This record gives sequence, structure tokens and C-alpha cells, in this order.
Amino acid sequence: MERVIEEYLLDKLKRGLNGKESSNSSKIPMHSKFRHIHNSLEKLLSLSSTQPVKQQGQSSFKEKLYILNDLLTECQILSTKKRTIHFPYINIRIKLNKIKAELESALSQNGNVNPQPNGSANSSPNADISQRRTTPTTYRFVDSKIIHGFEEHLATLERLVVRQKSDEDDGYKAIAIVGTKGIGKTSLCAVIFDNEEVKKRFLPRVWVSMPTPSDEEYRKCPKRAIAKRILSSLGVEEVENHGLKGLICALRQELARKRYLIVLDQWYGDLSSSEGDSLGLEHGFPKGYGGTVIVTSRTERVAKQIFGDDKRTVIPLLPLTDADMCWAIFKQEVEKDEWDFSPSNIEELKQQVLERSGGIPLRAKVLGEFMLNQLRQSNNTTPTM
Repeated sequence: MERVIEEYLLDKLKRGLNGKESSNSSKIPMHSKFRHIHNSLEKLLSLSSTQPVKQQGQSSFKEKLYILNDLLTECQILSTKKRTIHFPYINIRIKLNKIKAELESALSQNGNVNPQPNGSANSSPNADISQRRTTPTTYRFVDSKIIHGFEEHLATLERLVVRQKSDEDDGYKAIAIVGTKGIGKTSLCAVIFDNEEVKKRFLPRVWVSMPTPSDEEYRKCPKRAIAKRILSSLGVEEVENHGLKGLICALRQELARKRYLIVLDQWYGDLSSSEGDSLGLEHGFPKGYGGTVIVTSRTERVAKQIFGDDKRTVIPLLPLTDADMCWAIFKQEVEKDEWDFSPSNIEELKQQVLERSGGIPLRAKVLGEFMLNQLRQSNNTTPTM
């Protein structure tokens, strides 16, 4: 599935550059840079079909392709404007340079060097970006078909994100998804993040994995660490010497007049001891242009720390109580090897899965993986749990 998505996104990028999705492709700013990056990605994806490929940076090829398609769309829109604003082009160029440097480094490490005019494979000033950047993204594609027991929650989240009343709303939309570990908060967000309507509606879309309390920078100033991580995910890297106020101003400027979607995933920390308590992160999110911020966490208290006094919607996820839902998750894992798993004591097993998982989808999935390993060892003779 991952490979199919990558090939589709690569082809979409190629069509955009060739003018099949835009009558103004030749007028697209930085067209040659896009073309160079496309060619590098094409080489790496071709290489990955025959051997393991080491990737540079924290984003996968798929994530890079999503970003590139979004940037190309933004360039196409900007090229139609009568009055050119240079600031958006500067940010786009920074992001393209970062991706270009990571791809050139990957080509070099995988034995397919793409030389530069000066003879160096990595002559870009941003070539060391993968070393300087921390780990802001751990996003993965999730098929909505594997969501069991939380279909209503998914529909509610989709309605909140996609079907907003007006882009001229006074605020931005703040959403918190809360629940215990393994309940499926990240999976719900991932499905929405990949929703086709969401892709068309929001630019930029960024996924940010939040720093943990063990992160050295987080311990010094949690708010600053979060702001830097969001900016890094937006492609803004030169922020090392800025204080909290400067970072929040930079974030606000980067998102100004944009319909943005930001997912702050797995936030379990505490901002109460952060420097500049009077200045909340919510001041970095511009209002009035249809922007949306989603936070996943284990407690609602965190949502208040992120959003301050701004109005927010909380979607609580509780453990499943339906044995059939837990069974569906369990069976999905067991049948990965195309086993026809239809045990005679199915009702008894359903109750065991529900009790042992405690209604937590991740635990049900782990139980399914355990059963699959047992089946592999016992030649499809159903073992006991």
C-alpha cells in the first residue's frame, strides 16, 4: 500500500510539473528546482524496489511527496496573483532546499550520487539539515477500514475539520482527542490527515510529534521546544537564537492568511512550569482564515495548556465494551497471512480478547499478533490464548 501511494503522489507531482494539472506550469516559480527534486525521488523510489534504501531526515518519501505536491499547488496559486509577495516564495525555497539536500544525501549514501556543479554531492547550505533537526514527525498512513469501534468519533472529527461553517470564523478550530495509551488517538488523526477533502482544503498540513519530558530542550523550556518543533515541521529552521516570544511571532507570521491544519500528536507533558507563562502557544495560531489545530493527549488538562482560554472541542475516547469490535481488531491481525481463522470456540475467544485487552485496540492488536505467531508454529491448529 505504501508503495502504491508513493507512486501515485510521484505521478501527480510529474503531471503538475508537465502542465497536465495546470495550464501555467511553465510559469511556476522554482520549476527547475521542483523538477530536480522529482528526478531525485524517482531514482530513489526505483532503487528502493530492488534494495533497502537509507532515507535522510525524519520524513519518509511519502511525506516528502505530500509536502512537494502542497508546495507546487501553493506556487501555482501564487503565480496567478498580479502582485507577487516575496515572503511566501522564501519559505517555499527553504523547504525545497531542505528536501533537495536530504534526497541528495540519500542518493550519495545509497551509491547513486547526483553531483553538483562544484563536484560535491551535498553542496547545499542546508545539507546538514537532517543532523540539526530533532524528531518532529512520526506520521504513518492509516486506512479508515481498520478503525473499529470508533466510527462515530471518526465521523465527528471529519465533520469538525472539513465541514466548517465559514472560513471567516473569528477563531481557529481547536480540537483535543483524549484517551489512554493505545486507544487509537493517533490513528484517528492519521485517517483525517490523509482525507482527500482535507488535502484539498488545508495548506499547509503538518504533523508534529510532540517532545517528551526526557527531551533536553523540553526540560529547559517546554513552550519553546514545542514552538521550535512546529516551525521545523513547517520548514522554518533558522530559529535557534530566538526566545519564546520570537518563536511565537515567527509561527504566527508563517501561518498568516493560510488555512492551516496542524496535528500535535502525543502530548503528555506539562507547560505549567514553562518560562513566559503569560504567553501561550495559542498566540501563534492566526484566527479568521479557517485554520485548525488538533492535539492528542491522555488528559483534557493538556488541551487547556495548549489552547489557553480559546474555545475548543474535546473528543474523549473510552475503552471498547463490544466484544465484536475487539474481535475485529484481533482477527485482522491474525489473518494477515491470509489464514482463514474460524475457530469452533469463537464466542469464548471473543470474550477472552475483550477481557485481556481491556477494550484497548492496541492490546487487541498485540494479542492478534501473538495468535498469528502461534498459528505459524502450529500449522494452523488453533492454540489457546
